[in-house]
Amino acid sequence: MRACYPLGPIFEGTAINITVMSYCDSVGIGVVACPRTTSGTAAIAAAFESNTARLLRLVARKPPRRKPARSSHAATRTAVAARAAGR
Repeated sequence: MRACYPLGPIFEGTAINITVMSYCDSVGIGVVACPRTTSGTAAIAAAFESNTARLLRLVARKPPRRKPARSSHAATRTAVAARAAGR
């Protein structure tokens, strides 16, 4: 598979569907609407594009978060597994 395109259904009684999907290193946003009940869907799609660009600029200004040490993740996973097993 090379790409994934978000497309969600419009069910009776629903005016708009916004689907967000990620695949590999990309995120896709699909906007599907009933034209009789929803106006301005092009503006909604354009707002996603402009606000995503704004968000990426803001994120680029912050230093990257450090990942927790591998041993602490393993300890947490072990504790969760023990609780699930009733220990």
